[in-house]
Amino acid sequence: ALQNPKIRPALEKICGLAHCRLPDYRNLAELSVLRNSFSELPNGHYSFDLVLNNEAVFPMPYPNIGLTLLTFGGQPFAHRLFQPSDYLAGQPENARLAANGAAEIRLEIAAPKTKVGGFHFDLSY
Repeated sequence: ALQNPKIRPALEKICGLAHCRLPDYRNLAELSVLRNSFSELPNGHYSFDLVLNNEAVFPMPYPNIGLTLLTFGGQPFAHRLFQPSDYLAGQPENARLAANGAAEIRLEIAAPKTKVGGFHFDLSY
């Protein structure tokens, strides 16, 4: 019920009167990726960029980003889970993605020994 977007506004009003706080709204179905890219930088490192869009009417915590690098044959050879603290440098630890808002995220990846043939990523809480 706390994550139900139809019920949550009423629960927030009740909680406001009772001086309580609801847990963060977290719904991966209401996060979309508007754009993403993976490119080599002049220093040999790689840049993973994405634009994350919050389609919900509530602010949400930033998600974890799982990035997997693939060989040219499509085999995974490296994986890392980036937490918001890894990619939100300079922002408060409790930063939220605004309701109906978007954010550009950039991750710099050190050059691996294996040639990168592709990548995939997922979002999680």
